[in-house]
Amino acid sequence: MGVCQSVLKAVAKANKKEQQQQEEERHNANQGGNGGTGAAPELGSAHRPFSYASAAGASGPNHPPATSSWNNGPPVAAAHAPSYAHTQQQPQPGSGSGLSRAIFFPDEAMPCRNYSSARGCRRSNCSYAHGRTSLMELLDEIGKARSTLDICVFTITCNEIASGIKDAINRGVTVRIITDDDQMESLGSDVGGLVKAGAQTRHDNNNQSHMHHKFAVVDRRTLLSGSFNWTRSAVLTNRENIIITTDPALIHQFVGEFDKMWQLYSRNVVRTSRI
Repeated sequence: MGVCQSVLKAVAKANKKEQQQQEEERHNANQGGNGGTGAAPELGSAHRPFSYASAAGASGPNHPPATSSWNNGPPVAAAHAPSYAHTQQQPQPGSGSGLSRAIFFPDEAMPCRNYSSARGCRRSNCSYAHGRTSLMELLDEIGKARSTLDICVFTITCNEIASGIKDAINRGVTVRIITDDDQMESLGSDVGGLVKAGAQTRHDNNNQSHMHHKFAVVDRRTLLSGSFNWTRSAVLTNRENIIITTDPALIHQFVGEFDKMWQLYSRNVVRTSRI
């Protein structure tokens, strides 16, 4: 009888110990295996939950969550990392280097030359524009040239713009023009007259494609660039734009492109006899 009691007592003690171990394991499992005092039981690979740490190449059951730390900020849990679009600081107007603005076409009318003169326009039924227009803003920028004016434009047929370029030449400004070989010989082209006035001019000499740029750099300090062709129809009919900027980084890129093309077309010099 004493033996039976001893056996029963030993069995009860073992069952109690096993029950305590099971409760401790359940407690550790509820703590996630990472934040508790003990380790969660190892699971088979077929039943182990996915973790960012294991996906990144870590092994073992007790690795912290993978982190992300762009923008030199503190580590952020990958599962809760905000999207880049929300954390990227958006540029504010005027925060960049240089000044920029945009002008848009079409204008309602060509500018009245008499209106902008000292005498003013005296015609009561003048059909030309008496206020500020986008073309007048473009002509003002060309008129600011004091040393260099580099023009890289597909076609030039607007007489008002051509007159502004000739005025720059007469002020002693070095004018260089790169244009399309087909367009410079088209009806109404002002390229021939500009060459005669003293503009150094080159073309692409390519019957497979076009020199389709539309930009100019004034004194290597101001960039004029956009969809606008230097034509009368672009002034009065088309939906066009020009960005005017003094941003040094952009100007550097466009000056580099112009100089590269100027060298590339060194054999394609426009002579007045050709036009």
